[in-house]
Amino acid sequence: ADGVTTTVTDDDAAAIRALVRGQLAAFRSGDVEQAWAACSPGLQETLEHGRVLLALVEQKYTPLSERAVVTFGELDLTPDGIAQAIVMTDDGGEQHHVLYLVEPGETGWKVNGCVMLPCEMPLAEAA
Repeated sequence: ADGVTTTVTDDDAAAIRALVRGQLAAFRSGDVEQAWAACSPGLQETLEHGRVLLALVEQKYTPLSERAVVTFGELDLTPDGIAQAIVMTDDGGEQHHVLYLVEPGETGWKVNGCVMLPCEMPLAEAA
């Protein structure tokens, strides 16, 4: 059905978690190439350059580049693709709820977008 993935195996789930962890580590260290490599071709086309991605994270998605404990929630099938829910708890104890949108690519899973959710919203209601 239009190449849309409707099932995710345990191996897929592990690969998606590794992808998200890797990109978050790249954001924290300022590694433009690694952060960019995690993005889907569509996201790369939209943003045009890794520096744009890092600038966007710094301006609008600041918690993604800060030190935090990352807790992985459910993987959900959404109209926008597969969403990996995460909760990031920073050093001050503040929680940030994030949906990472991912898609399968030729070289494995890729990040296709990210949504920061209001902290009051339980992850189950967000998906």
